[in-house]
Amino acid sequence: MKETIRVLVEQTALEDRSASKIVDSLLAFHALRRSLRIDAKRTVELIHQAVQKQATPKWVQAYGSDWEKARSILVELFDPANPFASLEKGLQLAYSYQNVLTGVRLLTELRPVFDASGESVARGLITFVLSLEYSDGTTRRLDLALDATDVSELKRLCGRAEKKATALAESVAQAWPTTIVGGK
Repeated sequence: MKETIRVLVEQTALEDRSASKIVDSLLAFHALRRSLRIDAKRTVELIHQAVQKQATPKWVQAYGSDWEKARSILVELFDPANPFASLEKGLQLAYSYQNVLTGVRLLTELRPVFDASGESVARGLITFVLSLEYSDGTTRRLDLALDATDVSELKRLCGRAEKKATALAESVAQAWPTTIVGGK
């Protein structure tokens, strides 16, 4: 998706934030079109009807002709054969899991260990907490205690996963040139 936003910015001179909002909106309309099982023309017609209901005379005067020009472009964009449609479907597949990670933190803590009397600190213990925020329809959090060995193993596994993703993307690039790695 970042690549799509980059191309849109280059071709339109929009700011990243505006381009991102446009891509998000177009993807949402693609998903709506697919879920309603309607064609691209009908999708744009429904959007047009909503625009007509909401548009003020001032807006119509300022943007009406641009909107009319954009309608044919939108029909092309919403066509299921358009590469944009496969991007939306790919993103939907990327998140079609029971639980989807929405945030992650790795905290380092220093915990005091008191002497037998509990009156003074005898030593400190460094621990780690892997905090996973995820959604299963409801936002949830899971905190896992880790030790230094766990952190090292997690680091090794993350590096390995990145190498595997790169290798897969490179190996299928010829067959599927628009293959993307989730989140990039």
